[in-house]
Amino acid sequence: MLNYVSTKREYLKDYLETLKLYRKEDIIYKNEIIGRKAYCLDNDIQIEVDCYFNLNNLTIIRTDNEEYTPRKGLIKVSNLYDQENIINGLITVPNFTLEGTDGIGKTSAIEGLLTEGIVCFDRNLDVICKYMLFNVSMTERIARYKKYLENTKDRILFLVNMDKDEIRQRINSRDIISDFDKYAVEYNQLYYETFKEMEKKDYLNDKLFLLDCTNLSMEEEKNKIKEIVLR
Repeated sequence: MLNYVSTKREYLKDYLETLKLYRKEDIIYKNEIIGRKAYCLDNDIQIEVDCYFNLNNLTIIRTDNEEYTPRKGLIKVSNLYDQENIINGLITVPNFTLEGTDGIGKTSAIEGLLTEGIVCFDRNLDVICKYMLFNVSMTERIARYKKYLENTKDRILFLVNMDKDEIRQRINSRDIISDFDKYAVEYNQLYYETFKEMEKKDYLNDKLFLLDCTNLSMEEEKNKIKEIVLR
């Protein structure tokens, strides 16, 4: 069985809406319902969707079709994510979303953590990204973030890198450079300044964190993130 997870909650929602559901059943462990299994079709391909309530609604997409091409945002994971291992506690979902400018290392860190059985999410598109824009005032941004942090169980980790040359080097190594990529250094500064302003006003609510990744290797960055999300 091939296993996939989505590292963007919004992409997962969009993907699930494309599936044709034909049967559901409970996932039961020690006489307790710990999740729900859905049997679906993606066109003619059989798909199983396992959602574990006790792991922050961790959702695993499963199929036997080796030629299956996952939709946007789904990442193939190892057999570590088989149902038996999940039930036996080998997977951790600390409910952390990693945020930061393009080129900061979010994707590499998330994929590295996945190999260790730690599931983090990539960007909060509904709130954090929506207001982390140059045409949004700091006052409005902070007000939106404050309200969000007061009403969510999610925790957000801002990644920043104060080495402008390193950010530019990472961006310039990409095959395709988007308009957002071109302003990666400026967005990095915006994340940093927003966090510091939230910190100064005591709005962090123990749900917003900052990691300075300057001069860290990708492995060191991943391990620093791991320390934060698991503490």
